[in-house]
Amino acid sequence: MKTGLIYPLGSFQADTWVKIYENTLSSSATSLTISGLNGDTDVEYKLETRIVDGASSGTYMVRPNNDSGTNYGYQRLRGLSSTIDAQKDTATGLHRLGYGGGSSHVSWAKMHIYAKSGYVRTAISLEASDISSSLVNYAAYYGSCWSNTADNITSLVIIEVNGTSNALGTGTYVCLWKRVNK
Repeated sequence: MKTGLIYPLGSFQADTWVKIYENTLSSSATSLTISGLNGDTDVEYKLETRIVDGASSGTYMVRPNNDSGTNYGYQRLRGLSSTIDAQKDTATGLHRLGYGGGSSHVSWAKMHIYAKSGYVRTAISLEASDISSSLVNYAAYYGSCWSNTADNITSLVIIEVNGTSNALGTGTYVCLWKRVNK
């Protein structure tokens, strides 16, 4: 039974994704920085997170180059408890990676980022947040953008929006992939 393809001598097929960062926090942190990136060369990233809320509550975002300006926008479609809504707004990060409604609540997100400079940086993502016990209180689909077209993305910073100390709890998991082209 064929289960996959093998590319000899380290060659890659176009549109292959390579894991470039993975971390599970062994203690709480205020932020997490993935550095050494080159968005102009890598062009696209996939970010996967599972955030454990280390504070009483928090809203988590990813910021390219730690830019905390208001040059971000988003459109979302969400389910919050038993309510469905849509919203268009601005933010201080590419989008929410989650929301924890209390200590140890879990948020899960997957995000696809177009990172090449010269273009508005765009991202699309899925999120399930404020998960505790047998409840998932929030689920959303986001389209978001960063209007900085000039700066190369060299880092991604994951942070609670207000910079709450130790908001990323023990067990928080972050994984970043880049697309490899021939």
